[in-house]
Amino acid sequence: MVEETKAIHEDLPEFTGDYFSTKDANAFEKWLAARMEFVIQYQVDHYQTMHPISFTNWPTTDLLDHPAEPSVDEDLVSVDPNTIYESDQLKTGYFASYHIYPYYPDFLNYEEDYINFIDHRGEENNYAGYLDELIQAHRMPLVVAEFGIPASRGMTHRNPFGWNQGFMSEKEQGETVVRLFEDIFEQGAAGGIMFTWQDEWFKRTWNTMELDNPDRRPYWSNVQTNEQRFGILGFETHSKPLDGSLEKWEETEQLATQEEGILKALSVDHDEAYLYFMLEFDESQWDEEMKFSIMLNTIADQGNQSVPFVEDLTFEEGIDFVIDISAENENRVWVDSYYDPFYFQYGYELEMLDDAEAVENNDGQFNGIHFALSKPMTIPSTGEFIPFDYYETGLLREGIGNPESESFDSLADYTINNESGLLEIRIPWLLLNVKDPSQKEILGDIWPEGLEASEFIEQIYVNAVASKDQKLIDQLPEDSEMLPYSWDKWEEPEYEERLKESYDVIQDYLLTITGE
Repeated sequence: MVEETKAIHEDLPEFTGDYFSTKDANAFEKWLAARMEFVIQYQVDHYQTMHPISFTNWPTTDLLDHPAEPSVDEDLVSVDPNTIYESDQLKTGYFASYHIYPYYPDFLNYEEDYINFIDHRGEENNYAGYLDELIQAHRMPLVVAEFGIPASRGMTHRNPFGWNQGFMSEKEQGETVVRLFEDIFEQGAAGGIMFTWQDEWFKRTWNTMELDNPDRRPYWSNVQTNEQRFGILGFETHSKPLDGSLEKWEETEQLATQEEGILKALSVDHDEAYLYFMLEFDESQWDEEMKFSIMLNTIADQGNQSVPFVEDLTFEEGIDFVIDISAENENRVWVDSYYDPFYFQYGYELEMLDDAEAVENNDGQFNGIHFALSKPMTIPSTGEFIPFDYYETGLLREGIGNPESESFDSLADYTINNESGLLEIRIPWLLLNVKDPSQKEILGDIWPEGLEASEFIEQIYVNAVASKDQKLIDQLPEDSEMLPYSWDKWEEPEYEERLKESYDVIQDYLLTITGE
């Protein structure tokens, strides 16, 4: 937009108004001056008042040069507030404003002057380094009009110091927001506005936007999409708070039970964000070398009939996902290699993974579940090649997911109580290739149809397995029978408002600086 405006209106004269004028401005900056003139004049004419005024800018269009930016489009143009001058008739002032986050654009993470900058704590800090240079380059006050990080399970960008866009707990969200605000204050900005008050279910992000239904995002909570979870006020039900207690499951119908063996009962439930599993087991038979697995069949005519993690275990229906929980190993969700959208897109289509070839249905292979973080790039200032970056989002984290608990961890995926014999798991819908749980829409057959593939289902099918050293110990139900779990569609999601842990962290900090 900036480049096109400059090209079309190359001969546009400098703007001169009652409140603003320009000098050495490009056409877009002249247009902005005219728009601010209009706003102030409108306020004066209609309300006999005026307010401080600014236009929102972004690091990709700031007035600085960024030799480390690997994308030409992200450092193509500048919109310089310094070319716009206010007159004495503007009584309320003109200020610069930028949305500044610590993890993107990429130059923030690779510009040596930024990542080597020493902040007021005596620590390296790329965020403070960028703020320092940006604020000094302006002749007017500068407000950071947006800053923050999301408390989400899914991640989209890394920061070299751990202030990532996603996979941050609510407590970490609060601590990082406080840190960023301290940097904003210490580097001399006029102020900062935290983004944001409440979660926004309608949002999308680049590494999940092709995996869900864009028209149905507001109807469910996608904890894998970080853009939805910048708020310090959340909307959720936690229908089965993850805390290892059996009481909340007492009114949930059990899918299967048995008297003999280590596995005693299997139950499933859901809400707007998660699919929940509860497995009761005989604690007297359990030892730390055992592994519990939940087998899921979600899409018809696909999946693996054999599971490589347990010898001689076969199913008539194909298994699309395996949830593995053990005491000794990393725990994760596995996806059938044929039903892996990450492998299909970044391996087969974009050729960013080594030796990625087409996959046959029912090939007996499962993959970990991954999200892309950045595509391959070269840093112009150093010539350093940065390979394709991704991470395993299917890894599962043990902890307490009940907000009422003092041990609450918003990133917890499962909890196991060996004394009472209870395993609870919650899996985000998107991790199971569900595009819209409110309408039971899932990702379809991606190899012939691509990521646009979509199907609607009536239920998913579940089986539980206990194994040791890849030997089958017990199965519920036995003989590899898959039990259906279904749920009602919805047009109005259930939710409750909850102030996140980050709210208290930020509140405590603000009270210290206000002296209250």
